[in-house]
Amino acid sequence: MESTRGKETTTGKETTVYVGKIPSEITNQQITSILKTCGNLSEWKRTRDIEPPDYKYKPFGFATFETLEGVLAAMRVLDGMQLYENVDEQLKARTETLLLNVNQATKIAAEKFNEERREKGLGEKDGEEDYERKRKIEKIMKGEMMDPAEDEDVDAGEFSEEKELEDKDEEDIQSGAKRATTTTTT
Repeated sequence: MESTRGKETTTGKETTVYVGKIPSEITNQQITSILKTCGNLSEWKRTRDIEPPDYKYKPFGFATFETLEGVLAAMRVLDGMQLYENVDEQLKARTETLLLNVNQATKIAAEKFNEERREKGLGEKDGEEDYERKRKIEKIMKGEMMDPAEDEDVDAGEFSEEKELEDKDEEDIQSGAKRATTTTTT
């Protein structure tokens, strides 16, 4: 693993999550958007039938997140989630729940990373951010949003501590660009 500005990046083995029990009506675009509420994806593979004419998607796939933060958020938010729960009264009766699972390498890496976060006092806002993720998923399921980035309330792919660092870096870059612009104009 390598560290980049407080983010743990991995080879992919440690950030791959099995996503199962996906309801058949959920499109690939919807499940991709749902996964993106937890973090940036480097890859999403959902198998489908190879028999024409449907080429229907199977009820499972594999999501590879860019960081362990995405894995942890997905496990907290999506494992056991009823996607239809708050969509409408008719669909509320459906009781399917998503099933997420990780391999041993992911489990070990995530536990170690989570412990490091706790030691540093990070993760205190996970509950609030998970609530916002669930709100976005509800909007996706209702068809009110397709891309989690559309909702500007919460940055779906990052924890707030990292977001604050990125915002500060962005402000520094922008103020530097303004200074450079003002010094070059005469």
